[in-house]
Amino acid sequence: TYRVETFQYMAAMCIEFTAIILLLGMTGLGRVITEKIPNALKSGIILGAALAAFHQLTEFEGIMPALETAHAFAYLPKLLSELDNKSNIVVNVSGRGDKDINTVAEIDGIEF
Repeated sequence: TYRVETFQYMAAMCIEFTAIILLLGMTGLGRVITEKIPNALKSGIILGAALAAFHQLTEFEGIMPALETAHAFAYLPKLLSELDNKSNIVVNVSGRGDKDINTVAEIDGIEF
């Protein structure tokens, strides 16, 4: 069962996150901050996005993508924002994620 307080908290977090993103985008501060972030940290952010895409694709589609493919899926929202509605995108899910499951488990802190 869902608790009302949990839903309210999650809704508030979504609103707060959206407000922060809007503020950073409209003022240009997002670009300034991104330029100041060291490349090592950026690669961690990219890996985090790929792991999120890995889990999302595994859950929703029932397939476990390779981490390389997960990086492509993580990049899709940015790519879609730059294209018009008539554009077509093909993501080739050619890799097997089972070869990466130990890496993902280690990053997620899961022991077999």
